[in-house]
Amino acid sequence: MSNTLYSRTALSHNGEAIQAGKLGTVQKVAVATASAAVTNAFATSTSLVRVAVSTDCYIVFATTPTATTSDTFLPAGSVEYFLVEPSTKAAFIRNTADGVATVTEMAVV
Repeated sequence: MSNTLYSRTALSHNGEAIQAGKLGTVQKVAVATASAAVTNAFATSTSLVRVAVSTDCYIVFATTPTATTSDTFLPAGSVEYFLVEPSTKAAFIRNTADGVATVTEMAVV
């Protein structure tokens, strides 16, 4: 039986879901009143990213993303992992205070 939750999750050599990944490319974004995206699209092999934020903000993933206050909310101090489409980007917009978002591509080994 297929489980769609794990259909895009990285798998180990024996078919088990990977619970950790190797740190890859890191990009930082200034989170402010206007939407700001990471500079470079994720690698074509990237399907998992780690996101850490220093301020309450909103996040969205797309080829040319523009974050709005209708997108997914991340509270200050959050560290979250997201499945992403390769060659897309993350964009952020603050809630009330400026801050920084750090996006790390996770490589599965």
